Amino acid sequence: MFGPECFQSTGTKTARHDKYEINRRKLLKEKRKELTDGFMRVREKHEINPVYGSIIKEYADYCDIERTQKQQQYNALIIIINHMDDVAADEDLVQSNFDQREILDKINELERDINEL
Repeated sequence: MFGPECFQSTGTKTARHDKYEINRRKLLKEKRKELTDGFMRVREKHEINPVYGSIIKEYADYCDIERTQKQQQYNALIIIINHMDDVAADEDLVQSNFDQREILDKINELERDINEL
C-alpha cells in the first residue's frame, strides 16, 4: 500500500506506462515480422514440397481475418472522429482535440498495419 509507486507523480506513472506500451508495440511488430518471414520461407518450400500448401492457406486466412479486423477498427475510429467533430462545438475543445489526436494516431497505426498485411 505504501510502496515506492505511492510517491510517484501521475506524470511519472504515465511515462512508465507509455514506455511499457512502446516496448510492447515494438515487440509485437518484431513478432509479426518473424511470422511474415516464416511464411515467406514456407511459401518458398511449398514449391519443393506441396505439403506446405495447408500451412500457406491457414496463414493467408489468418492475414485476411487480421486485415478485416483492422479495417473494422479503422472504420469505427473514423466514425468516432466524425462524431467528435460534431460534438466539439459543445464541449471543452482542448480535451476534445487531445482525444482526436490520440484517435488519429491510432488510425494511422491501423493504416500502417493494414498496408503491412
